[in-house]
Amino acid sequence: MRISNIFYAVIFIAALFMASCNPDDSITPSTFSFAKGALITNEGSFGKANGSLSFYYSDKDSMANDVYAKANGSTVPLGDVIQSALIVDSLCYVVADNSNKVVVINIKNFKRTTEIADIVLPRYCMVYNNKLWISCWGNPTQAGYVSIRNLSTLAEEKKITTGAGPEKMIVHNGKVFVANCGGYVSDNTVSVIDPNSLALSATIKNFADDPTDFAIDANNTLWVLCAGISYPTNTSSKLHRINESAMTTDLGLLLSTDSHPNHLALSKDKKTLFYGGGYGFNGIFKIDINAPAVPAKPFIDKSFYGFSINPATDEIYGLEAANSTSNGNLIRYKADGSQIKSYPVGINPNGAVFIN
Repeated sequence: MRISNIFYAVIFIAALFMASCNPDDSITPSTFSFAKGALITNEGSFGKANGSLSFYYSDKDSMANDVYAKANGSTVPLGDVIQSALIVDSLCYVVADNSNKVVVINIKNFKRTTEIADIVLPRYCMVYNNKLWISCWGNPTQAGYVSIRNLSTLAEEKKITTGAGPEKMIVHNGKVFVANCGGYVSDNTVSVIDPNSLALSATIKNFADDPTDFAIDANNTLWVLCAGISYPTNTSSKLHRINESAMTTDLGLLLSTDSHPNHLALSKDKKTLFYGGGYGFNGIFKIDINAPAVPAKPFIDKSFYGFSINPATDEIYGLEAANSTSNGNLIRYKADGSQIKSYPVGINPNGAVFIN
């Protein structure tokens, strides 16, 4: 959850009620094999350190919940606010935002191997040039930054100051782009890092508030989703197209003046952009990259906390939150938007990482 949306989130949570769901325990970590599926990140309740991981086994059409706790014991909590996860080979880097750590687990058995704890409010990870990159908000007295680490030892090699509240990162045309969402304050910039010198090379300005997510389409064009902010006043959400040669934006589609989508995804052929997800935002919408226009109606007319698209199948995974103490649901959809099935997961599910 982002600080800029906490006020909106409190109102939305108070208006929701859903009965707690029982997890499917038919598959346990002891019977897990490195199979196809999706790792679901469940934030948990803010301040309660009850974030969790669920795993959807696509070959068995079965969901297993609390897989980390079952593999490591309940006395070794995963963390407070599970923001994201990254799978690289047999390892999974799980970002526990409010616990100020990244937990490294063996994805084959969900066992913890180590953790990175010398960071402040981590958000997302990526691996590039054989290094681990972690975006970190910092705190009110420490600027937002990207921590770059040795992939073998996990020791920090460089800390690069960015804009406020760095979120998603993406590599495009040999450069690293970082979306600065604002964090404790507000920001409307994208930082550009030279991965060879490991230095900030540019700051792109004039976006809408709260840049948060990226996509690279079939035309090799880079897009950034700007969610806007909801407190203390509403600002518009926009989808921007970046002109890299001029280091500016050459298109800004107005998505909403008063609601705030947080997630951006692509179809398998990368010709369709999807946006949605986030407290108070209703629907998943889609946009044709070659005729970009904001649709009047959502493609899937339902509220989700987060969503992800399987890049191998085009299936859409909608993550539905209930309230701050009850389990949510994963709802799978076909590429045409028709619902397949719903599964109980953990508290505040926000995304899926696929193994295909």
